[in-house]
Amino acid sequence: MGMEHLSRWERAAVVTDVAWIKHMVGAFRFLMPGQMRAFTTADASKVREWIVAA
Repeated sequence: MGMEHLSRWERAAVVTDVAWIKHMVGAFRFLMPGQMRAFTTADASKVREWIVAA
Protein backbone atom coordinates (compact mmCIF):
# COMPACT_ATOMS: atom_id res chain seq x y z
CA MET A 1 0.00 0.00 0.00
CA GLY A 2 2.97 2.31 -0.02
CA MET A 3 3.67 3.05 3.61
CA GLU A 4 6.24 5.67 2.59
CA HIS A 5 3.29 7.66 1.21
CA LEU A 6 1.18 7.27 4.34
CA SER A 7 1.19 10.99 5.16
CA ARG A 8 -0.26 11.78 1.71
CA TRP A 9 -3.41 9.71 2.16
CA GLU A 10 -6.59 11.73 2.58
CA ARG A 11 -8.94 8.76 2.88
CA ALA A 12 -8.62 5.01 3.13
CA ALA A 13 -11.39 2.41 3.04
CA VAL A 14 -11.54 -1.22 4.09
CA VAL A 15 -14.25 -3.42 2.58
CA THR A 16 -15.04 -6.45 4.72
CA ASP A 17 -17.82 -8.43 6.36
CA VAL A 18 -15.50 -9.69 9.09
CA ALA A 19 -16.58 -8.07 12.36
CA TRP A 20 -13.17 -8.03 14.07
CA ILE A 21 -11.58 -6.28 11.08
CA LYS A 22 -14.27 -3.57 11.15
CA HIS A 23 -13.66 -3.20 14.88
CA MET A 24 -9.89 -2.88 14.40
CA VAL A 25 -10.34 -0.22 11.70
CA GLY A 26 -12.46 1.78 14.13
CA ALA A 27 -10.08 1.26 17.03
CA PHE A 28 -6.91 2.26 15.15
CA ARG A 29 -8.14 4.90 12.73
CA PHE A 30 -6.74 7.62 15.01
CA LEU A 31 -3.28 6.45 13.91
CA MET A 32 -3.97 7.29 10.28
CA PRO A 33 -3.23 10.81 9.05
CA GLY A 34 -6.46 10.98 7.02
CA GLN A 35 -9.95 9.57 7.35
CA MET A 36 -10.43 5.82 7.50
CA ARG A 37 -13.67 3.89 7.28
CA ALA A 38 -14.82 0.29 7.08
CA PHE A 39 -17.58 -0.72 4.66
CA THR A 40 -19.47 -3.97 4.24
CA THR A 41 -19.30 -5.80 0.94
CA ALA A 42 -22.95 -4.86 0.38
CA ASP A 43 -21.87 -1.19 0.46
CA ALA A 44 -18.89 -1.71 -1.83
CA SER A 45 -20.38 0.55 -4.50
CA LYS A 46 -20.43 3.43 -2.00
CA VAL A 47 -16.72 3.10 -1.26
CA ARG A 48 -15.47 4.74 -4.43
CA GLU A 49 -17.98 7.60 -3.99
CA TRP A 50 -16.77 8.18 -0.44
CA ILE A 51 -13.10 8.06 -1.44
CA VAL A 52 -13.43 10.67 -4.18
CA ALA A 53 -15.90 12.90 -2.26
CA ALA A 54 -13.05 14.59 -0.41
